[in-house]
Amino acid sequence: MVVLEPMTEEQFQGFLERSIARRAGKWVERGIWSEAKALDACRELYTKRLPQGRSTLHHHFLNIRERDGGARVGEAWYVAEELGGRLQFWVEWLWIDP
Repeated sequence: MVVLEPMTEEQFQGFLERSIARRAGKWVERGIWSEAKALDACRELYTKRLPQGRSTLHHHFLNIRERDGGARVGEAWYVAEELGGRLQFWVEWLWIDP
């Protein structure tokens, strides 16, 4: 079993760097961006997507921890907002440590 807890600002900054690097690497693998441009392009994308960082409206950043012992086992980012009169829920990022 796991529990979810909100990230602190310090944890969010670490999450941001890890997720930017991972996503940039995946986009290089897929041939979307060159290795020389991937990190900068991904940073720009995240800056546009999260203009207020961790405090961007409707975006939620969580640590995933073991319920027993509390060891961190992953992280999640989701968006929950009303669009078109309906609540929409999007998982933007889900990472479970290997």
